[in-house]
Amino acid sequence: MLKVGLLTTLSFGLVAGKASAATDWSTKCLPMGEIKQNVNPSNQQINCLLTNAALSKNIPPEVVKSIAMKESSWRQFDEKGQPVISSDNGFGIMQVTDPSIDTEKLKNDIVYNIETRVNILDQKYGLSSLPKITGAGREIIENWYFPVMAYNGTMPVNSPLKRNDDHLIIRNWETYQDKVFKIIEDQRLRGSTTLAQYPFAYNDFTYDPKLSESIKFNKLNYTMTGGLHE
Repeated sequence: MLKVGLLTTLSFGLVAGKASAATDWSTKCLPMGEIKQNVNPSNQQINCLLTNAALSKNIPPEVVKSIAMKESSWRQFDEKGQPVISSDNGFGIMQVTDPSIDTEKLKNDIVYNIETRVNILDQKYGLSSLPKITGAGREIIENWYFPVMAYNGTMPVNSPLKRNDDHLIIRNWETYQDKVFKIIEDQRLRGSTTLAQYPFAYNDFTYDPKLSESIKFNKLNYTMTGGLHE
């Protein structure tokens, strides 16, 4: 499999200053300045935090940065200095929705917010129930397609294929994970970057589009013929 190095311009920003959750990865951003309460760090600082948080878990930074762009446009706070909160009670830059996690810390501590979601994404990658690319490791961006899907939810709305009575293969490009991967492609630094596509078949997934039940994955290993990207 061809592994193509992917350079992106996903460098919008983050600071690490006096990070309240001073983890090893966040301290690497300390030279950029102090993180101030209720103020979004600079794009450069956010880029630093997202990059180092991803690398601390051996996740391609492009994936983490694109999720943050999809979730909040790299914002922890709104223009009034209030925490960004979604309609489904997702908090901050990574829009964490888990009620069992410290809500106030998610709202006000950008480092904690990022670290929490990166840990969740890392856990999703480790699920044996999710498909993987044969012979590909964690460094391959395309191998995070299904973990990113699970990050948002393995519900019918995120099925890569639409169900139909004629069993036609209709690709669903409106899934959460496809929107994240589109950001990765759009933010390339130079040249043309097209991520490899999975060879999906109709029977790879089982679900009832009328029910809010998790998709059953009938195929857990894919062989990719196109160039993969590190």
